Amino acid sequence: MVEAGFRAVERQGERALRFIIIRKADANTEAGVLPSAEDMAEMREFIEGMERSGVLLANGALQPSSMGLRIRSAGDGFTVIDGGSAFKPGVAGFAVLEEKSREDASENGKRLLRVMGGGECEMLPLMDAPPKA
Repeated sequence: MVEAGFRAVERQGERALRFIIIRKADANTEAGVLPSAEDMAEMREFIEGMERSGVLLANGALQPSSMGLRIRSAGDGFTVIDGGSAFKPGVAGFAVLEEKSREDASENGKRLLRVMGGGECEMLPLMDAPPKA
């Protein structure tokens, strides 16, 4: 069953477009401030609807960048750096959508950002895997 408002991609005869949405961190996400229980319930319901429709392939919230690692390569060596983000202001979460069009992706990206409390995100199309030889 497809949830109202979500357009699942037909798997036969129509090529799907996949996008990753990267939600930028803000002061609250970097401080580890969690949404209210009511907001979390609304997000969970929305995300489950997108999953049931087949539009949402993966998603996740990220811990503050201070909890992460950065790995930098130089020649044959590597440097591991505790905390911080190579991306400014950091990344708070992600979602991978499978859509019929850029317009559908944009609409669902807006809906997802709205239910996550606003902010800013970037949507990038994923490359198709090369055909198997």
